[in-house]
Amino acid sequence: MPPLFTYAAVGKAPPPAGGVVLAEFAFDGPACVGDAARAAVARSGGEAAAARESAADDDEGRDVEHHRLERDGVVFVVAAPARAAAGTDAAAEAGSRRAKADGVLKHLASEFASRIGAARARLATRRFAFNAEFAGVLRRALEGVQVHADASPANPFSIEDGVAEEGGRDSERLRRISAELARTKDAAAGALERAAERGMKLVDVASHSESLAQSSQEFRQSATALRRRMHWELVSGKACIVLVFVLLIILVVWLVKR
Repeated sequence: MPPLFTYAAVGKAPPPAGGVVLAEFAFDGPACVGDAARAAVARSGGEAAAARESAADDDEGRDVEHHRLERDGVVFVVAAPARAAAGTDAAAEAGSRRAKADGVLKHLASEFASRIGAARARLATRRFAFNAEFAGVLRRALEGVQVHADASPANPFSIEDGVAEEGGRDSERLRRISAELARTKDAAAGALERAAERGMKLVDVASHSESLAQSSQEFRQSATALRRRMHWELVSGKACIVLVFVLLIILVVWLVKR
């Protein structure tokens, strides 16, 4: 199925010197984008506008519709082949394209306001300044329309389904991230609990160490006191023996003189 929309861009609303394309995406790459597509950013216009032009660089010579929305000084543009498919009502198909383009443009305006904002856009002067952070949004918006390009005429605008699908993928990513965060939280709590247990064990070890140090100090003091006591007991015993020996000598000498 050929793409319903082939190009999307966002740019600054044109001052007298003209606008600046701040971000763009094309399914066939930037080389396929003609001056007419980029010039749609530089035109002045109302809340929403569609212009039908002949793209000079289109190999098949198809007419291209450029649907345009301007909000807060920021211009949003999507481009679509304007030629109706064989066997279809051209007016009905054009109305379907306009409805879908309007939905895409409003979605892009909302995304740009939440991700970048008009203030940053007004300060930007470099061409394609926001390609790195907004080209992916342009691509996903166009792809959401391509998936639902064959929607019924009763519901010609299906970008919401594409956005919901993208939102579902985002929700799934958020659930995975939340689960990963929960596992990380549990692991961190377990690590803290184990660290607390190790801390308590270290406190117990420190307490035991202090108790052993105190016991060792008491034992050292007791051993010193015992050594001193035994030393004095030994000295007093020797003194008693010497005294007894001296007394015996005196007694013997006295008995001999007598």
